[in-house]
Amino acid sequence: RINLESLRGRRFGVQELIEPAYVQLDPRDAETLRSHLPAFIELGYRIEEFSDGFLVRAIPSLVRTPDPVVALRLIVEDLQEHRRSPSESALDGVLAAMACHMSIRVGDPLTMDQMASLIRRLGDLEDLDVCAHGRPTMMKITFRELERRFGRLG
Repeated sequence: RINLESLRGRRFGVQELIEPAYVQLDPRDAETLRSHLPAFIELGYRIEEFSDGFLVRAIPSLVRTPDPVVALRLIVEDLQEHRRSPSESALDGVLAAMACHMSIRVGDPLTMDQMASLIRRLGDLEDLDVCAHGRPTMMKITFRELERRFGRLG
């Protein structure tokens, strides 16, 4: 959620690729990319159809990956998995997918300072209860519930 809010309303720098990256997608993913192409372009991607695939000529500077093809595939897969509602724009869908793939994942090692910073930053958000895809970011567990789960209550 933190990443999504930081991406909204932001102007993105563009990182030109030394050589265009060729991406071949299955028909369903290709159609998803085509239908979201204006949003990708607005965010700093330069993508064009080429032969039976796509050429990626530039990516947003915030995409930090050694392989822009992998990043693009992940975003397209995310768009497939989380079909947007009619009220959600294509841009919102792409932003949510990008935010998701920039985020900390289960098992990522974090220091205590990083954890504390995340909690502080999350507290600064207005819509902090759900992630970019609408899944909960937190849950309330009472002390009594913790005691019950750890066998401290009968």
